[in-house]
Amino acid sequence: MNSFALLLLTEFKFQWRHGFVAAAIIVTLIWAALLSLLPAEQRPFWFSIVASIDVSAIGLLFGYGLGMLDGSQHISPALRLTPIRSIWLALSRLIALSALTILTLSLLAVVIMPLQQAFALFPGIVLCAFFFSSVGITAARRLASINQFLIFFALSGMVWAVPILYLAGLLESPIWVMLPSGGATALLKFGVENTPLVMGVIACLVQLLWTVVCVYFGERWAAVNYEHRFGGH
Repeated sequence: MNSFALLLLTEFKFQWRHGFVAAAIIVTLIWAALLSLLPAEQRPFWFSIVASIDVSAIGLLFGYGLGMLDGSQHISPALRLTPIRSIWLALSRLIALSALTILTLSLLAVVIMPLQQAFALFPGIVLCAFFFSSVGITAARRLASINQFLIFFALSGMVWAVPILYLAGLLESPIWVMLPSGGATALLKFGVENTPLVMGVIACLVQLLWTVVCVYFGERWAAVNYEHRFGGH
């Protein structure tokens, strides 16, 4: 097994050991109970709203929380003694955290709605999970204290809220798709409504671009809390 696979496996174990998996399961069960009370025809729409909010919370809070655990348990100094590069640590954490979010939300979708409707919402779930996980991981590399993160979380909430308003139909202009979480939120909306294929492609490309940008800045900011990047540079 190569080093990246071992690093990814370690991330899954780390999340399990510190209760992140249990927390995600509990949140999913609560939402399943609540959404099951709605009429069947309303569930895809409200699932999209819940998914956009739930993914942002899990990605931001869990991603930052994992970074803080690295610091409190002095994991970073140990990793600096290895040839592991900081980008591989970030990517393994991004994949592991996104997989947790995707799995829990996909199970929630399958439980409360027909498989065809759940499948239509899957692209939005995936891009939401990867983007917000990258934001949480990057925030841990840039924000050294809980107070700084709380301020960031409060202020950034205004940015994440605008695409949700577009998802809810309160904003009509597709320009909101260009916001950081707009592409993924638009894909959730497209999973509920009939939308031209070109709009779905644009939303997907925009969201992938924002995710890459976030990962890039996370790598550039690795020196803030890690003192220097891993892998000898």
